[in-house]
Amino acid sequence: MRPQPGHILFESDHTRCILFHDLVTGAGVQANQFLIIRHGEGMLLEPGGQRVYPALLDAVRYYLPVDRLRYVFVSHQDPDIAACAGQWLDISHATLIASRLWSRFLPHFTGLKDYRDTLYERLLAVPDEGMRLNFGQEELILLPAHFLHSVGNINLYEPESGILFSGDIGASLSPQDASKAVDDLSLHSLYMKDFHQRYMSCGKVLRLWAHMVRELQPRMIVPQHGGYFADPNTIEAFLNWLETLSCGVDLLNQSHFQIPQ
Repeated sequence: MRPQPGHILFESDHTRCILFHDLVTGAGVQANQFLIIRHGEGMLLEPGGQRVYPALLDAVRYYLPVDRLRYVFVSHQDPDIAACAGQWLDISHATLIASRLWSRFLPHFTGLKDYRDTLYERLLAVPDEGMRLNFGQEELILLPAHFLHSVGNINLYEPESGILFSGDIGASLSPQDASKAVDDLSLHSLYMKDFHQRYMSCGKVLRLWAHMVRELQPRMIVPQHGGYFADPNTIEAFLNWLETLSCGVDLLNQSHFQIPQ
């Protein structure tokens, strides 16, 4: 019997949230992909690039037919997030969910020639303030996460499971198995720090995001790289860490802008 692909983050009578963390190995940064299934309908999150596409397609088909895929969600424009988005549109009837800021750039990821009449019909362009979305007889929440790190960045919250899919926020370049929850934030932060200091725009935006997330009260925060946060104390420690982090433009001065000799 074929082994079940992925790691089940949450399961109820009608909802499944599945993490795929090791479909490909070798060159390239480790990246997670996700599948939410509600009442027999699927939503694929952060589908990734060309290297992962064949294995991810095979994994998705294990759980549901591709014609039951209703949405493909990309939090931002990076190739490890969205490079194969066009291929998923080609093989399914899914609608692509992306920040409206990136909607005019999406043809570069697709083979669709008639952009205006074809892609726009299959694109949900999320406004800057986010929105609520009906999926599988219930709502999902699309949250603003701009400048963390993309100028047009969105997170997705699944209320039944309490999972916040946080994209690059909380991402780590860690040797830890990405299917495991983080249990030591002080150790794990060593694998997050360099990434966040370079890729996140500034501490102010991290603090705004952390405040919003505290209001949401997620039971799990699951990034697109590395392990996830599932314990209330670990989640609180993670938010505290973000709120005190200097990053991005906070760290810049004139020495970073010199004419090369």
